[in-house]
Amino acid sequence: MVPELAEAFLYVNSTNELWSELAERFGDSNGPLLHQLEKEISELYQGNDRMAVYYNKSKKLWEDLSDFSEVPECKCAESCEAVKKILANDQRKKLIHFLMHLNDEYDSIRGQILLLDPLPNVNKVYAMI
Repeated sequence: MVPELAEAFLYVNSTNELWSELAERFGDSNGPLLHQLEKEISELYQGNDRMAVYYNKSKKLWEDLSDFSEVPECKCAESCEAVKKILANDQRKKLIHFLMHLNDEYDSIRGQILLLDPLPNVNKVYAMI
């Protein structure tokens, strides 16, 4: 243990108390990590990256972020419309971000994709490009 960290817990009387103290200090706060992931996503542009590299970077950040996001569980019928809409909105948000941060050389295909109804998901768009 780092000496400074060990000193912070010097007067803890039991392992249970130590565990509770550690959980309270370091346990449930995902705020900084969520902030960092959202920041990285918003600042990610294709730039000099090949399309595959840009796509993979985007996909990794989205997957990391989804690990901290809970999709509401629905107790209604097998196909819950609310959950479907939440997932569709998430896919649309990813698609728009992906298209917005492509290089200008993709303006033409970006415009064609945005005219599609319904909008395809990001995986389909990557395959199209």
